[in-house]
Amino acid sequence: MFWFLQYRLEGGSFRSIQELVNHHMSTQTPVTKASNAMIRNPISKVKDKHDLRHEDILLDTKLGQSIPINTVCVCTDVELVGEIRTVGTWANGQFGDVHKATFKNKPVAVKTCKATVDAATRRKFLSEAYILKNYNHPNIVKLIGVATDRHPIYIIMELVQGQKPEKN
Repeated sequence: MFWFLQYRLEGGSFRSIQELVNHHMSTQTPVTKASNAMIRNPISKVKDKHDLRHEDILLDTKLGQSIPINTVCVCTDVELVGEIRTVGTWANGQFGDVHKATFKNKPVAVKTCKATVDAATRRKFLSEAYILKNYNHPNIVKLIGVATDRHPIYIIMELVQGQKPEKN
């Protein structure tokens, strides 16, 4: 599978900064030949309460469109082999699809951003999450978090029962 977002210093490329750091720590190779600098004690990122991982989200499943397991995000306590059958899309929007999903055993709505969009469109997609994270009002959909560790990017929000989301 081709990854649009790659991180590298010298040598191989990695899907995440964490993978890059882990590689240099485990192999004890310098981050660059010129510097000969080694990673000994990486500093953990200060995590915002809205930062989530794709593995935290379980897309609802039922018979339907079959897609490879590595394109679907599942909870870490669920063991799946081969393919998973997913509901498909609940709605379509300007940036991608909206799925009904499960987070911490609660139903949620997950907006996805297509991996093929440009950086400006990705920023516009994420701006919704950054705006919502500042609000806590009963008449505004609550932001649960964002998962940006790989594509597709997710915005996870509370699921409003009985309503399908409107197109962006």
